[in-house]
Amino acid sequence: MRGEGAAAASASLLVGLGLDCDEAERVLIAGLEAARDLLSNMRWTGSMSPDAAGVPAQQIEGVCHALLELPMGVRDLGPLLLACPALLACKPAALLEQAEQLRRAGSLKPKALLALVLRNPSVLLSATEAAGQLEELAAALEPWTAQPRSLSSLLRALAERKVDIDVEHLLAALAPHVTSAFTVKELVRGCPKLLARDVARPRAVVACLADAGLAASDLERLLLGCPEVLLMDPADVQLKLRFLTDFLGERPARAALSSRLLFHSSVPNRIGPRFAFVKSRGAARALKNPSRARPSAAELAPSTLLKSTDQVFCQTVGCEFDEFIAFKVSWQAMYAVRLGRSRGHRTGPRQSE
Repeated sequence: MRGEGAAAASASLLVGLGLDCDEAERVLIAGLEAARDLLSNMRWTGSMSPDAAGVPAQQIEGVCHALLELPMGVRDLGPLLLACPALLACKPAALLEQAEQLRRAGSLKPKALLALVLRNPSVLLSATEAAGQLEELAAALEPWTAQPRSLSSLLRALAERKVDIDVEHLLAALAPHVTSAFTVKELVRGCPKLLARDVARPRAVVACLADAGLAASDLERLLLGCPEVLLMDPADVQLKLRFLTDFLGERPARAALSSRLLFHSSVPNRIGPRFAFVKSRGAARALKNPSRARPSAAELAPSTLLKSTDQVFCQTVGCEFDEFIAFKVSWQAMYAVRLGRSRGHRTGPRQSE
């Protein structure tokens, strides 16, 4: 009975932090398992030994009070423990010591440290390793930044443990095409996964975009607005640029490339059929009215053509929905093998695109 009462008190405490009963039970079970693992390895750091009653309410309270000193809001405690129940197996004082170790290693301000912990609370369980990663990042950035130990822009990368690649190599790969190391830091801030990829892909994508005719300043603006393009398949980027070039009748314009819609749209399901449809309508108009051989400026704007669903596209260019869908199915059938199946794309018509 005493064990059941203790377990109920622990669960009640977690429910008071905003968890439902099932979530509280999962946290207690996982926290108890973590405590037992530590005990079996002679590393139990809790204030009391775990037993059948589960993690004591006293231990939970101590951990919560320690986390609130980071400082953290009470509303953050429940989600944090749900994300990392093993925190319940730590001494409160040890948690604060580990947090301070992280702060010193990265010269982090309190808000930056809190952001790191909230995104990946498990860093408090391995502060030595995480602090080492912060120090390596600081050293790698030192030749490139005026404030080498200001790493707040890289916190998300660390939180995802995506720091296997040498940052200096990434900087060197992008340096010929961007104007400053600050730009590279901003790219990493916007897309932390860059730190987990081999530099060959971003280097190839940047070269591809530069070959499309973008000046360094325009390319920099594009990358800052859409850094995830650096993770895309260079062949896929080239294919989309070819369609854009064919549609515009010239090398891609800066305004067209500034839209991330181009890089996030499917060639077989959106880019190809929509561009081809507008061009075909322009040719048909030219036969009927030679004075208007081209579609309107609104119809020609790639960013406009790629927006939203097929229904909105039809309204934009002034055509019947059934007319476009019939054209789209025909276009996909003609180009499916070359543009779809050979590249693993889905090529069936999507009514919602």
